[in-house]
Amino acid sequence: MNKLKGGIKDFAASPLTRISFGLVMLTVSVMFVSEFLGLVPDTKKAELQARKAITEMLAVQLTTNIQNNYLNGLNKTVDSVVERNDNVLSGGVRLASGELLAQSGAHQEFWGLSPTDKSTPTQVQVSLFNGGQRWGSLELRFAELGSGVGGPLKGNPFIYLVLFISFTGFIGYRLFLNRALRELNPDAVIPERVRKALDTLSEGLIIVDNEGIIVFSNAAFARKTGFLPEKLVGKDSGSLDWSVNLLKGDSDSLPWMRAMAGEEQAHEIRLNLTTALKENFAFNVNISPITASEDVIKGALITFDDVTELETRNEALREAMDRLEESQQEILEQNEELVRLATRDPLTDALNRRALFEMFDAVFTEAIEAETDVCCLMVDIDHFKLVNDTYGHGVGDEAIKFMCNTLTQYSRPGDFVGRLGGEEFVVVLPGANTELATAIGEKMRKALDAGDKEGYPEVPHLTASFGVSTIYNDAIDAKELLNQSDEALYVAKETGRNRLIC
Repeated sequence: MNKLKGGIKDFAASPLTRISFGLVMLTVSVMFVSEFLGLVPDTKKAELQARKAITEMLAVQLTTNIQNNYLNGLNKTVDSVVERNDNVLSGGVRLASGELLAQSGAHQEFWGLSPTDKSTPTQVQVSLFNGGQRWGSLELRFAELGSGVGGPLKGNPFIYLVLFISFTGFIGYRLFLNRALRELNPDAVIPERVRKALDTLSEGLIIVDNEGIIVFSNAAFARKTGFLPEKLVGKDSGSLDWSVNLLKGDSDSLPWMRAMAGEEQAHEIRLNLTTALKENFAFNVNISPITASEDVIKGALITFDDVTELETRNEALREAMDRLEESQQEILEQNEELVRLATRDPLTDALNRRALFEMFDAVFTEAIEAETDVCCLMVDIDHFKLVNDTYGHGVGDEAIKFMCNTLTQYSRPGDFVGRLGGEEFVVVLPGANTELATAIGEKMRKALDAGDKEGYPEVPHLTASFGVSTIYNDAIDAKELLNQSDEALYVAKETGRNRLIC
């Protein structure tokens, strides 16, 4: 409470408050002099003229109805005037005899004049004539003068205008004077010798008050913005076209405003500035809050280290690294394609003969060292020459693809399929014993026998013969193991084909 009272006392004692109050009094005095001299329009007189015009217009219309003996329309005519004019409370047409012939609104309640009384600003009566004789009178009851002016503010609108200008003028004068004094007297904040010393710095520097208004700018910062230092004084620092670096999770508010609000700031703050000439600068920003007594923050000193050239070089370096990564990726993809072309059969995408033997040798050596199983299947399409001679080489190629696809489909993830040549294929099964290899081979043989009319509709019915050999048949290397499976394949063909022989 004491702090609040002290704040009010300081506000009342402020020179800005006293000057603003004096200017308001001067403005009000000018308004009253204008009123005295008649320079302010008389709203009441204008309102009386409007009431007179309404009454005369209605009287002329009613006289026309009376002369045409259209008495039934009198009430409707009076109603229309009362409904369309907010200031008309009621209306009536009274005969010369005193009888009220037509009325609108609570006219009997509102009306208080006798036929011989003179009209007033709120009660107006006009005689109506027919054929040169007085026929009756028109009576209109109006609201009090000024009641329709100023909306909810009833009374003299000039007084309310004075009060409104006094209140708004005080606020406007005080704000204007506060900014004007700040711009006209920057030396009160920064002494001249300090200004000259700060102007010698190569990095930009500004000082802002606790509202973010610039109270000083050195020459280096002013040159970056394109303004003269004295033109920056009094500007809101946030009115410059800043772009806050959000990469480190900062909010989009200016860092010195957050620092003056008591928030902890990162050691390195990056800001970008776009000048009026559309030049872009990057700054590393350092902030030092300026405190007064009782640790009250009065403003901040901000320095700007121009890192635009460094940022440009970093961006060029990032672009070069991106291009290098793209080139490395392209090279990697090309190498992978070259490896695929060097190791794969172009028709079936199975391992070609050279790659098959290389992988088979490696698997065989590993199995010997680890004393584990490995089996080999050699597969050959039965009567394949007849397929080529009967259906052509195109269908023969499809038959070979069907064979390779079936062998791959029923192989395990660690197995590999290679094309030995022509219609002959080899399947190597690391870790498989004779029983498992035989089971896998039987699935392949039955699938080939069943065919695949949906996937390979042109391929005729095919069968294949399988020869199986295992590492425990005393083969000394992969080549000998392959020869053993070839001998088993020969037995399968000689004993009727479409079968598997171990």
